[in-house]
Amino acid sequence: SMSLKDSFKYQLYLFFISPVLALHNAFRSKSEKFIVFTGTLFTGFAGSLYVYIPGNDGAKHLQNAKDFYTGMTLSEFFHKSLEIITLKSVSGAADIYIHIISFLSVSVIGIPELLHIIAGLVLGFFYTKSVLLVLKDRTKGKLSLLILAYIVLFLIYRSLTALNSIRMWTAMWVLFYGSYNWVLTKKNKYLLIAFLSVFFHVSYLMIVFPFMLGYFLRKKKIIITG
Repeated sequence: SMSLKDSFKYQLYLFFISPVLALHNAFRSKSEKFIVFTGTLFTGFAGSLYVYIPGNDGAKHLQNAKDFYTGMTLSEFFHKSLEIITLKSVSGAADIYIHIISFLSVSVIGIPELLHIIAGLVLGFFYTKSVLLVLKDRTKGKLSLLILAYIVLFLIYRSLTALNSIRMWTAMWVLFYGSYNWVLTKKNKYLLIAFLSVFFHVSYLMIVFPFMLGYFLRKKKIIITG
């Protein structure tokens, strides 16, 4: 049998031949690392096939990356980062996440379209981890109809379509993975991951704090309802 490292290498080659076969290969695997690697890679490949339609969010992100990050220096990058963190950004990127991947794609590597490949890899990682979290400790014979419906909903709602807006729905999967894991395990690292959603889209400040409040007041049904 192949080592996990060799399996990753084989899976990468298989993706270039047939992504569908690569997915099938992952579904047969019992290794969580292998499944996460495949899901991450699959969404990265999907990002490489992203079609830029004039007027959609993806096309706007690409144009902004070209307009604001062509020739940006490292000092300008850090200056802009400080503006974003202190909520003083008035043009270009409004969130650290899109700021970093735009800088990497355009200024460092020089391939603006790499924007959606990087975004796809990040989305794929948290999306796959979220799906596995819902399926955790459940064998095929024990999958309830509700859980199956949940997985179907995951596949339909904001999976690959999340690549269009990049920030909003990637932040949603980060929040879901972190908060659900935190509720299950009570490990503080997952609470930090939930707060990381703000790094992807600053508006998630308005979601993370009500979530926290809701969890701690979960027995106060009248307050929660209010």
